[in-house]
Amino acid sequence: MKAYSHASPDRTGSQINEDIFAYAHALKKGRDYVGSCGTINFPNHYKLSKMLGLPLPFTKLPPGYANYAEIKSEDYSRSVYPDPNMLIDHVFIKLLRDKFLSLVQAPPSPNPKVGVHIRRGDIKMDNLARYVPNAYYVGMIQKIKEISPNAEIAIYSEAHSSENFNVFRELGCKLLLDADLEFTWKEMIFADVLVMSKGSFAYVPALYNQNFVIYHPAWYSKLDHWHSNDDPQLWKHLKSVLNRWLP
Repeated sequence: MKAYSHASPDRTGSQINEDIFAYAHALKKGRDYVGSCGTINFPNHYKLSKMLGLPLPFTKLPPGYANYAEIKSEDYSRSVYPDPNMLIDHVFIKLLRDKFLSLVQAPPSPNPKVGVHIRRGDIKMDNLARYVPNAYYVGMIQKIKEISPNAEIAIYSEAHSSENFNVFRELGCKLLLDADLEFTWKEMIFADVLVMSKGSFAYVPALYNQNFVIYHPAWYSKLDHWHSNDDPQLWKHLKSVLNRWLP
């Protein structure tokens, strides 16, 4: 049986995040997920879904879709999947990655590439549940540079921010503010190290990233292949990964 969902009215990252959850749930139920329906942010929603190899969204339900099962957010809520790894399991992650990698190839790089997503734009400093201050990222970057001085570090964010980005320029990071969304996600997916923020825009590429992902506690739980930022062995693990670039 085929199934669809209604697109999230939120920003593009959240839309695709919800599409992925609906897709995973549909497969668990033996259904063929055909995409989500909605008009908000549709051009970016469609473009990024196509780039990832996901079922494509659509703006209205054709006649045949009326007979398809509708997947709602409560169908894949925490009450149904208390552990997110039950929904986003290794089999599903491999499916997503295989589809993406059949469409996009990783760019070569002589040095380790580090992607740091800093959520700004719609999030201000007084939003304690979602805002992560610059100081957190500075600490992460300093430690990474200590382990791998030749690491190429890129900051992905929005120019509209409660804190400026001067400190990252001083650290030698490449600032990519308000960059093309498709380019940004590709770079984050292929980063050798990905430092997550709190938000769906970091969640989606972190799901696809097969390398070293550093998770910041958020309203969504850690997936099995991510490393917690409070793990006492974090830097030891990261050093073992980055050692392959040492002369």
